[in-house]
Amino acid sequence: RDSWASRGLGDVYKRQDLYDVMLEDYEAGLTSDVIDKLFTELKEALLPIIPKTGGKVPFVKINASENDIMKCAEFLLTYIDFDMNKGALGIYPHGFTEKIGNNDIRIAFKRNDNALDFVSTIIHEGGHGILEQNVSSNLSKYECLTCDGINALHESQSRFFENILGRNINFWLPIYDKVKSMLGLEVDVYEFVDGLNKAIPSLVRTEADELTYCMHIICLLYTSPSPRDAH
Repeated sequence: RDSWASRGLGDVYKRQDLYDVMLEDYEAGLTSDVIDKLFTELKEALLPIIPKTGGKVPFVKINASENDIMKCAEFLLTYIDFDMNKGALGIYPHGFTEKIGNNDIRIAFKRNDNALDFVSTIIHEGGHGILEQNVSSNLSKYECLTCDGINALHESQSRFFENILGRNINFWLPIYDKVKSMLGLEVDVYEFVDGLNKAIPSLVRTEADELTYCMHIICLLYTSPSPRDAH
């Protein structure tokens, strides 16, 4: 609300749905009407092609020490052109990327034993980090802050790296033998990439496949308590 008032939009705030007011801080110019239309179209297209029953989430076991896992994460980030000289990497309960400054981008990932989830998280967060590392230093608003108001653009970059690049076999063919050795994997590149591309309904959004991920977002928006409930 304060940010709206500072821009002389107090009257707009009074007229607007509370959800739209809060949405403005995350994605400037986007409204719930636009989201409703987009998600309706998306849902109508996705539901007929999503498997009707769940199943076992693909799992490729990591057999490596924490040190080797960290080295593999750094290797993957370097492979997609994240500059490790301007970043840092650590383990945390949930994957995230945080910008301290243009030359200090922090990436964290969750430690688990599933190589498919591990590599997807690293590549996804690397996409966020690459965007932040390439913000021009003359854009002072973003020089020492994670870019705000452009969350959709931010997520589009991370999911481009994760899904368009990271689930493509041609991404893996040049490096898979090294990744396999680092993580102690026991499957070949074809089985690995097949696991990355399986579509199976699951309960955990951050571990969802490319097809069903959007349905997690739609379900969260329309079934969870939110400011929309007061509208």
